[in-house]
Amino acid sequence: MDTASLVARLEHPTSSGFNYVLSVAWSPRGDMLATGDSDGVVRLWDTATWSLLAEMAELRARRHIQKLRFSPEGDRLVSLRDNHAESWDVASRSIAWETKERVNPDLIDAAGRRIICSNFRLLDARSGKWVREKRDTIGETPIGISLDGTLIATIGPDDSTRTIIARDLASMDVVETLEVHPRGPDPSSFIWYSFKQAQNGAVIGYNEDGLDYIMNISDRPWCVA
Repeated sequence: MDTASLVARLEHPTSSGFNYVLSVAWSPRGDMLATGDSDGVVRLWDTATWSLLAEMAELRARRHIQKLRFSPEGDRLVSLRDNHAESWDVASRSIAWETKERVNPDLIDAAGRRIICSNFRLLDARSGKWVREKRDTIGETPIGISLDGTLIATIGPDDSTRTIIARDLASMDVVETLEVHPRGPDPSSFIWYSFKQAQNGAVIGYNEDGLDYIMNISDRPWCVA
């Protein structure tokens, strides 16, 4: 059995008090790691030396960086906070664009090209412009987008739901459903508490039964790995 070992320990500045990492993202070439910290600063790290390359603190007042994703080209880094989204130019360490209004972003697709905001509105991650500003109030929560950008995975308002819904991102019509079967000894403890989408497109569901469920939403039919 393979075992994990510690590769590096990143020393974060603590001048502003207690600080912790909320989100991370690897650059496409693997030469940089981005961290979104509780002090509102996006930090870039060199993965060869694990030294700090840059601190992008221009929007630190917004704090709480919940999600990060590099563009496929590696020249942009999108960060999502509680109510806002922004894109950083990696080379200049400056803001390429930022939302002025509260858009309540939920997630960035695995390809780093689109941002899903509240009520399934879509932002283009490259330009910061709306792809779809129309609101869809269907009572579901987005948890991931297929790698080709055509389907969105959602769950209903009940955290104990075992059905993952596939919707066409353009029309929002249901095209497929995936039933997740509890693997824990007590099915009644099956309650989702968070989801993350990996850069390969897989959605990882973290469950209170102590097990993680990895869902392949890029190949049809969808399945639990």
